[in-house]
Amino acid sequence: MFLITATAGSTIAQFFTVLLIFIFVIAITLYTTKWVGGYAKEKNISGNITVIESKRIAPNKYVEIVRIGEQYFAIALGKNEVTFLGEVPCESLVFPEETGTGMTFKDFLNKAKEVKKDN
Repeated sequence: MFLITATAGSTIAQFFTVLLIFIFVIAITLYTTKWVGGYAKEKNISGNITVIESKRIAPNKYVEIVRIGEQYFAIALGKNEVTFLGEVPCESLVFPEETGTGMTFKDFLNKAKEVKKDN
C-alpha cells in the first residue's frame, strides 16, 4: 500500500514551482525576442541602402545587387573583401511581384505531406 507523506506533497509543490518559473522565463524570452526583432526591423527599413538580391557563387563568396539611393550596383563579397563589379541599370533588373502567398504554416505542412506521399 502506498502512503502519501509530506515529502511527496513538497515534491509536487517543487515541481509546479519550477514549471511556473520555466513558463515565466519562456514568456519573458518570447517578449524580448519580439521587441528586439521589431526594433531591428524598424531600424533597417529607414535606410537608403537595400540588398535587392544575393546569390552564393562559392563557399563564403556572394554576388549582390544593392540599391543605394536611386542607383543599383553589383558587388562581390568574399570572406574579407568587397569588390565593386559595376553599376546596373534599373531597366535591366527584374523585380518579382511581392504578393503574399497567404499560406499558413498548417497549409505548408499539408502541402509537404502531399509531396512526401507522392514520392
